[in-house]
Amino acid sequence: MHGSLPTNAFRNLRHLTTNTSCHRCDATIENDMHTLCDCPSAMAIWTYFHHTYPSDFYMQNCQIWFKHHATSEARTLFIVTCFEIWQNINEDIFQNMNKDTWAFVNIIILYHYSMVHMLGPTNKHHVTRQVRLNPLPEGYIRVNVDKSSFGNPAF
Repeated sequence: MHGSLPTNAFRNLRHLTTNTSCHRCDATIENDMHTLCDCPSAMAIWTYFHHTYPSDFYMQNCQIWFKHHATSEARTLFIVTCFEIWQNINEDIFQNMNKDTWAFVNIIILYHYSMVHMLGPTNKHHVTRQVRLNPLPEGYIRVNVDKSSFGNPAF
């Protein structure tokens, strides 16, 4: 996490919008931490898994929060939950599809179970590497596949 989720605060810094508020709860600033953790819609999901995370879960800077939990024993559940929260926000914004909390939790549990079943236990050695986008050869374009710009009217 390097503060690069295209939240309204991120898009505002790049002059892509004048609105910095959260689409879901109208909080003044929608940044990475708000989107994935502090927004009431995200908190409703994390509350379901409260037994898995410590009491200071909501009291951290986003990079520290993400790195700490993405390398913890419950990392698969954490990463699947973050991905699903982000995907659900994009489906709500671009397709007007908002899942209720219980359906959302069931999807996360199903994906988590599938990941653990496919990949095995999550106690394997963790390797960290920087991800970097290299310049593309002339004539090529980069395609966004995480649905964060699905239906973007700018295209």
